[in-house]
Amino acid sequence: MNPAGVLTFGGGCEPGWRPTFGQRPGLDYQVRALAAFDEGDGPTLFAAGDFLQAGSVSAFHVARWDGWSWTEMGEGLGSAFDTGLVAALAVSEVGGAPSLYAGGEFGSLGANNVARWTGTTWAKLGSVTTGGVYALATFDDGSGPQLYAGGSFGRPAARARAASRAGTERAGRRSRAA
Repeated sequence: MNPAGVLTFGGGCEPGWRPTFGQRPGLDYQVRALAAFDEGDGPTLFAAGDFLQAGSVSAFHVARWDGWSWTEMGEGLGSAFDTGLVAALAVSEVGGAPSLYAGGEFGSLGANNVARWTGTTWAKLGSVTTGGVYALATFDDGSGPQLYAGGSFGRPAARARAASRAGTERAGRRSRAA
């Protein structure tokens, strides 16, 4: 059984869902998010979740799969001693260049549950949230792309949306449901 639960839907003669990474070199615990992102040398699949190992690599909740092997992503987002997780991944062109963003329940980097992958390390994205981030998406309302975060936030204005544009954070309008 694959504890990570990653499946692929393949074409060919008989398309269907198949276990992807097997027992090893798989992930040692639950996967909560997947995202495809090209860091400049071809597309790569990024996985995030509750896991600490990806194959033989210490991954601390995030790892990249190039089709052949797992590699760590800097120091990861957490440690072997925390109970954090990464619940969301998104690719966004906030600030002009495409970047990979992660959201979840982690305090590493002082990141307040949202971080941006620089290609070598995770960078905090300001003090956007006081609660867990469980969804990330990019939306352009005509004024440029913004990164939206969904989760359980402590500040009332941030319950509806927390957005980042061009590297600066702001809390958005409250929705009627907030």
